[in-house]
Amino acid sequence: MQIRRLSSLLVVTAIAAGSLPCFAVPPAPKIQAGADPLRLDSTSWKQMARFAPVKNGGRSCTAFTPPQALSERAPLGLENETQARLNFVVTREGEVSGIVVLHLSAGDERNLIGAVMGWRFRPAMCDGVPTESEADLELSSRR
Repeated sequence: MQIRRLSSLLVVTAIAAGSLPCFAVPPAPKIQAGADPLRLDSTSWKQMARFAPVKNGGRSCTAFTPPQALSERAPLGLENETQARLNFVVTREGEVSGIVVLHLSAGDERNLIGAVMGWRFRPAMCDGVPTESEADLELSSRR
């Protein structure tokens, strides 16, 4: 994977069999203090998530609050010591869309996507207005 900065966008290029598309992620905005990261209900998985507002028409966000998880379920059917990285959008309605699996060390990708599609969020806020946000999520099992 190659990462390079191009003007104000961070461009990530994934090079792998199956040729994943390139995507651009806006630079990380300032996140309000006290914002909690995502937490799974299952103790067998840990995760780290980064959120950024989706740029619509070049409008920038001066005060960004990341989405807050309302309901999540751990991916089932994945093997011990599994690591995964994926990118998705949390809509203004708090639903997950546009999942792209960037890495899955073992297991069935459909189980991972199915679990994440079922997650619900309180949407991200941009200057007090609900907005779409892009998530970069890393999951790993603790078994």
